[in-house]
Amino acid sequence: MRKNNVALRAGGRKFRLFLAAGLMMLSAAALLWFTLQSERVTTTVMVAAVDLPAGAQIESGQLKSVQMNLGVSQGEYLAPNDLPDGAYVLVPVGEGQLIAKSNVAGTAIDARVPVVFTPSMALPKGLGPGDSVDVWVAEKNVDRTFGAPYALILAAEVSNVTEPTGVMANGVAQVELSVPADAVSPVLAAIANESALSIILRPTLADG
Repeated sequence: MRKNNVALRAGGRKFRLFLAAGLMMLSAAALLWFTLQSERVTTTVMVAAVDLPAGAQIESGQLKSVQMNLGVSQGEYLAPNDLPDGAYVLVPVGEGQLIAKSNVAGTAIDARVPVVFTPSMALPKGLGPGDSVDVWVAEKNVDRTFGAPYALILAAEVSNVTEPTGVMANGVAQVELSVPADAVSPVLAAIANESALSIILRPTLADG
C-alpha cells in the first residue's frame, strides 16, 4: 500500500511538471504569435517627398503617404490630416524622412518676426540664409563677468548675413534671424545688458 502511495505521488509530480512545461510552451507560442501579429500592423504616416530646409512652408504636394510599422511611437509623426494651415518645418527634413510633429509649427501658434544683432563670437563657417540655428546667451553680471551660457532660442532661421566692411572688416558679421515673436524681448534685453550672444548651427541634411 505504501509503495502504491509513493508511486502515485511520483506520478503526480511528473504530471505537474509536464503540465507546467506545456503551459510554458503555450505561453511562448502565444507571445511569438502576438509579436508576429504586431509586426504586421502598419499605420499611414506622411514623409517628405522633397528636401525641406528649415523654415520652409509645407505644401501638400511636398508630402506623400506611406504605410509603416512605428509601434508605440506612431503618434509622434505627422499623419494625414495632421498638417495645420500655414505649417512650416523647424528643422531640415530630407526626402523620404518622417516628419515629427514636434518639428512642425503653424503660423497661428508660432508667428515669426525678424531680429537683427551682432553675435559676440565668430559665426559658424558657411552660415547663410535658410540655415537653422540656436541662439545661446551668457548673461553679463554686475561685476562684468559672465554667467553660464544657456539656450535662448531654438531653431531660429537665418534670413540674412551682413559681412563687415571698411574699418570694421575684421569684425563679426551682423545676422538677421527669423524668430518666434515672444523671443524678441529676451534678445533685445540681452543686447541692452551687453550679454554675450552666440549662434550655434543646427545639423543640416548634409550632416546625415
